Amino acid sequence: MLDILCVALKGTPRVVVQVLKEKGPLSAAQLVAETGHPEKSVKMALGELERARLVKCEGDAYAPACREAMPPMSRVPFNNDLGRRVYAAACAECWKKWQSQQLVLMNHFGLNPLDPQAQKFLFGAMESFFFGDGTPPMMIDTTLQGKISHLE
Repeated sequence: MLDILCVALKGTPRVVVQVLKEKGPLSAAQLVAETGHPEKSVKMALGELERARLVKCEGDAYAPACREAMPPMSRVPFNNDLGRRVYAAACAECWKKWQSQQLVLMNHFGLNPLDPQAQKFLFGAMESFFFGDGTPPMMIDTTLQGKISHLE
């Protein structure tokens, strides 16, 4: 099992994985130029990502390795551009993490997945989860999680 999954990354490693998913294989120098992050940060991120088997180095080019390190998704989740992009970029474990996040969003906001507005919201959250900074379009306050009692 991987130490970390691609959907759990933050900071420079997250940006590096995003750029590699969008642009394809790139050298470290190209990643510095594409991300705008300092060379030292990018190289440290690449080292972490290689150890976690989330990127692979072929010659001097780096590429995402999530699909090679973990079992792929069994099918394209949605017959649209986003569904095809997620299928190309994510492994089955990443998809499970998204499904858990999606359930939290649906329960928290009382979403009906058949409602077009709810679908638009969930697709936006999915886009952010896989290709953005990982945060949903609307943040959920979990600071009181486990402290609320209905017995009072």
